[in-house]
This record gives sequence, C-alpha cells and structure tokens, in this order.
Amino acid sequence: PAACKVPMSHGECLSTLKVMGVPYEVVPADSAPGVETPVRITGPVNGVSYVYGQPLVVDCLLAASLPSVSAVLREWDVTEVGILSAHRPEAIYSFHMFGLALDVNWIKSDRWLRAMWIKSDFVETPEAATCDATQAWGIGRDLVGIACDLWAERAMSTVITPNYNKGHDNHFHLDVRPGDNRFF
Repeated sequence: PAACKVPMSHGECLSTLKVMGVPYEVVPADSAPGVETPVRITGPVNGVSYVYGQPLVVDCLLAASLPSVSAVLREWDVTEVGILSAHRPEAIYSFHMFGLALDVNWIKSDRWLRAMWIKSDFVETPEAATCDATQAWGIGRDLVGIACDLWAERAMSTVITPNYNKGHDNHFHLDVRPGDNRFF
C-alpha cells in the first residue's frame, strides 16, 4: 500500500512535478480529452530522454512517476526510451485513454552500441514468469532485467512484457493506477 500512487489534485500534482524537477508544460484540457491533468514532457527526466514522434502528453500522475522510472533506467545506463504510444483517447479499456500509460518499444543504454528493440531483442519465456525465467545473454537479459527492476521498485503500477500476449509482442506497457494498490 505504501507504493500506491495516490491521486492528487491538479495543483498538488503540478507542484510535485516542480519539486521533482520534471520538465513540463501544462496542456489545455480540451486538447487531451480524458486526461485529468494533461502535461507535455519537455526534456529529459533525471538524465533519461523519453523520445516520441510527437509531443509526449500524459497525465500529471504519470509524469510524477517518471523520476522513479528514470532512476531504475539509469541503473542500467539508459539514456533514451522510445515511446511507441502514450495518450490515446480512442483506447477504450486502457489506461492510455486517461494519459496514464506508456508503451516502450526501444531502449538505448550506454552498455550497447545500438538501441535495444523489444520486438527483436526481448527473449520470450512462455514456460516461466518473466522475472523467474533464466534468460539468454546480452541485450535480452538486460531487457528482462530492466522490466523486472521496474516491477520490483514499483516504479509503475503495471509492467507488461511480450510474455503477456501477442498484443504486447513489440513493447513494454507501463501504467499508473492512482488509488489502486495492486501491481500487475
């Protein structure tokens, strides 16, 4: 329960982002339907750049989780994270609809000379739970380690890997669930 993401008011959340040093701009609510407190991430968070093909608009509560995510990623020498999907108002039955989810499809670490792509580098282990599986070596092992560390640190409420289902075969799904003390 102590790790549960507690809902905050609009003002409390924005103040939290300032204290945490998250670079952001407030986004007009009508430009991000379904998002309680929309913000755009404007730069790296604790040394990690979240790269998206368009402005990265998320709910403030997700933005407030990024420093914890970045802390885990920096332990793996990660400098950039490729975002496949973020806020999607049409994503019914998904936390993407509320700006509370990110889909990560690649990760760049100083340990490797190239980006680690979830689709091609993650080693699926259908016979064992992701964090209980014995992985191969190299990049595949690092991707599993990153996912498992995000889970262990409770940096997000949900960490889904390609082991979950075919719908997640090319990304890690990360979300926050304010007020829900369960972790998935």
